[in-house]
Amino acid sequence: MPKRRGRGEGSIRQRTDGRWEVRIDLGRGLDGRRCRKSAFASTQAGAVQLLRKLGGRAADGQLLTTSTPTVRKFLGEWFETNRDSWRPSTERGYRGAIDGYLVKAFGHLRLEQLTPRRIQRWLLDQKAEHGARRRVSLAHAVLRSALSNAQRMQLVTINAAALVRVPTPNRRAIHSLTVDQAIAFQRVATIHDWARSSW
Repeated sequence: MPKRRGRGEGSIRQRTDGRWEVRIDLGRGLDGRRCRKSAFASTQAGAVQLLRKLGGRAADGQLLTTSTPTVRKFLGEWFETNRDSWRPSTERGYRGAIDGYLVKAFGHLRLEQLTPRRIQRWLLDQKAEHGARRRVSLAHAVLRSALSNAQRMQLVTINAAALVRVPTPNRRAIHSLTVDQAIAFQRVATIHDWARSSW
């Protein structure tokens, strides 16, 4: 009969998305159920190092949760924690990026489910639909900054938003006025200025 894994022991497996998953046994919770913690690395070597690191932390009782918060919840907490350090215009821009883009696209996912592949697909879809507008680039920058904080807090092992390529905006064709159009425009502008000055 195979031996059951003890507290702090774990396993490594490669997922279908190419990442390596590390699973750590945290023992039994208060309800008697076994608890496990999953973390992810981009390479097998990184997964091995992560297993050693998390295995020791689990044995010391430092890993208390079995999953990360949702993207919606984490972004909300990150925003409230940092908003006092931003200018009002920056705060409005970040709030708009979170509510208008990030929560709609990823809010239901947990942080460990937010992969580079998901983010890259979203960016490509946004470009196809909207032409990769500046607001989408801002939303990506906000997500990258928030995930950098999550990485420092050891909620995730990689910053998935930092591993993608942001599409360049579609260039809009510039059409110059013809000579006749320029003359007509100047005539209308002159009349408009005269009418406005006579009010």
